[in-house]
Amino acid sequence: MVVSPGEFVNYLLPLVPAGICVVASLYTCFCTTHGFHRVPLLDHEFLDFMPGIDRLELEEQLANEARWTCAVCAFKNLDTTLECNLCGTGQPKAGGQEPLTTPQRLARRRRRWTRDIDDDNRRVVWTDVGANSIMDRSWVLEVVSSASFGLAGSDSDLECCIRIALTPSSTSAKGPPPAATSVWPDVASMPLKLQWSPSQQRDANCTMLGKALSVPVWEGLVAISRLMFSSKYAWFLQQVADMRLPVAELRLEVKSCRMTLLADATATLLDLQGPTRCAIARHQFDGEVAIDAGAVQREWYTLVAQAWMDPATTGLFDITNRTNNSYYVNPKQQHNDNSKSHLEQYRAFGRFLGRALLDGQVLPIQLNPVLFQLLLGIPVEFEDLECLDPVVFKSLTYVLECQDVAELCLTFCATNEYVDGHVEEVDLIDGGRHICVDKTNRVQYVETMTKYLICGRIQDPLMAMVKGLYDIVPPELLVIFDHKELELILCGLAVVDVQDWKRNTVTSPNLTQTRLVDWFWDVVGAMETHDQAKLLQFTTGSSRVPVQGFKGLTSYDGRICYFTLNGVAYAAGKYPVVHACFNRLDLPLYPTKDLLQDALSTLLLSDPTGFNTV
Repeated sequence: MVVSPGEFVNYLLPLVPAGICVVASLYTCFCTTHGFHRVPLLDHEFLDFMPGIDRLELEEQLANEARWTCAVCAFKNLDTTLECNLCGTGQPKAGGQEPLTTPQRLARRRRRWTRDIDDDNRRVVWTDVGANSIMDRSWVLEVVSSASFGLAGSDSDLECCIRIALTPSSTSAKGPPPAATSVWPDVASMPLKLQWSPSQQRDANCTMLGKALSVPVWEGLVAISRLMFSSKYAWFLQQVADMRLPVAELRLEVKSCRMTLLADATATLLDLQGPTRCAIARHQFDGEVAIDAGAVQREWYTLVAQAWMDPATTGLFDITNRTNNSYYVNPKQQHNDNSKSHLEQYRAFGRFLGRALLDGQVLPIQLNPVLFQLLLGIPVEFEDLECLDPVVFKSLTYVLECQDVAELCLTFCATNEYVDGHVEEVDLIDGGRHICVDKTNRVQYVETMTKYLICGRIQDPLMAMVKGLYDIVPPELLVIFDHKELELILCGLAVVDVQDWKRNTVTSPNLTQTRLVDWFWDVVGAMETHDQAKLLQFTTGSSRVPVQGFKGLTSYDGRICYFTLNGVAYAAGKYPVVHACFNRLDLPLYPTKDLLQDALSTLLLSDPTGFNTV
């Protein structure tokens, strides 16, 4: 049968839609399989296509990237990083090493204490791998309980806490720990308390909640703890992903009023129960229209963190180290207000830290590293007091070294001055105010004073924070990190690396044929550090860079969402427009660099918070 061209076309027309569907399906499968799938950032926009991966997948992609090892703290940094993300030391150079700064010395101490398996006795122990101390004494802060939860040590105990799955590279020769579910108890109901113990006399087989784990479980956790940070962080992200239900099954809606933000946040955090403790959240401020694709959540964390550190707002924290302006639990608040409501605020703050870990948010606050040590249950010693309060550390060092300590007229007591003007003397030992310090007992004096300053005077608030943190995050997930690594995850990178920002920025096609992008980075690079941070907050909702750098900017659900420069038509007097929810800056096509600089300077004069406009 002969078919005319017209009839042939008419025959094929009904098949065209089906053919298009088949081709589209094959293309989608191919792209997804080969990692080419892209998710549009905004509906109905041709620009800003994101990679469609999350933080875990990003970390897996970076696993084989070249890295350099910091000569000071041994942290492994990507080759593109000019300074160590952990201590700020530059890449190794030829020539002699300069004397270490105080932050570098403190960062070097981060791996002093490690957990090890004593194969002879089949127990978990703390190992001191550092240099000699001024005092050959260290203590570990333990949580003890009369409840059975804190005393058991069988493999089945792990089933109420977390599933531990080792990657092939970290599996010990004796195999991975037993699998478990991702259900863990509400810590608030547990009768827990803190106690100091000499680290040399204690097994290290308990988590920070006083829960004993079996040696096979610890073998897996110890193996993971010895991996480089990137691998540990990837393992942590995998555990978090396994804990959280899909947003379609469970979602937490957080609505806040800016005028009562901290009170609203505290109530929300304390109300979290069961699976909602780790549910994916979307945030909204009353009276503001914004799609929480990331920036609203980031701003919520930023503002709540700042409010908690504000002495005029809560007084819960105070700056103890003026050299780095780091915050510690405020002991001056404890005289009149050790009430349940006061301690609940500290528990809410602990939950806030836990939620930040789950959500991958970085907090623009400088918590003292000693606080991270205590939260992780890492042994502390006299030298750690230098990080907490350098002035007091210097004074106590003098007590240890002076020729005639009796001339100092010291006794075994401490004096506390509270915010209400009350002054109190506290005996460090029984009858301490009547016992003079001399050469025979000065080591004991420094030891008891150190323990009191670090923990003794803040024991109840610290216990509340511990409960709050581990209400949200099972402690097994955090034992793999040292305190500086935990600080890096929670607080991110304080210094903006403009080159890293530039490398991980998407630009619209209409900017590629102009000099505007080069001008933009020239202007940003010439800004003061605080202005760079403010611009970052304007465009992303946070003034801090995530632990993975600018490549780790995310949306509300943890999906990667790159910073984007989008060129728009220029008109006289037109300013850049920020879409912080999508990490995007609409940049008018300014004809001169001066006009661009003036526009960005004007932008920085306004308030970086709020979502009434885009």
